[in-house]
Amino acid sequence: MSETCSKHRQKRSANLLHPKAARIIRDGFFAYFTTGEIGAPPHITTMFYIWDEEPNKFYVITSRSTKKLQNIRQNPNVALTIDERDPISPEGNCGVLIRGTARVIKIEEMGDVLMNQYWQKYLTFLKVGFPMGSRVVIEITPKIIHFWKGIHFHKWTAQ
Repeated sequence: MSETCSKHRQKRSANLLHPKAARIIRDGFFAYFTTGEIGAPPHITTMFYIWDEEPNKFYVITSRSTKKLQNIRQNPNVALTIDERDPISPEGNCGVLIRGTARVIKIEEMGDVLMNQYWQKYLTFLKVGFPMGSRVVIEITPKIIHFWKGIHFHKWTAQ
């Protein structure tokens, strides 16, 4: 697939993401995580995240008493947006929108490899002694992944 995106949506397996989409996900520092409560506006928070490329799952860590957890218990459909912004031209903006389902798991279920990746990525901000015992993990399984650059869009559906 060329670097320029076609205006037509393309359906592909999540493991065949556009290389720029995969790079944005790998290199992104934070994501906008959106949950929904029935009859209420979307709840959007900025979150640190980790991507496990195989089996194509995303992980965010949060406190046990957050609004997002309450929403997930009612409605597991979520979205995660990771983007890069061009301060000069909107045509240079690009990003990835992941729509999928969420489930809450214990920190131990995330596994040592992913937990180490999380610490390496965010240690500067979390510092040693961050209270992980009061946290849980939200595991996000993508259903649809959108990638955009400027006004051009791609779409992949999970199989």
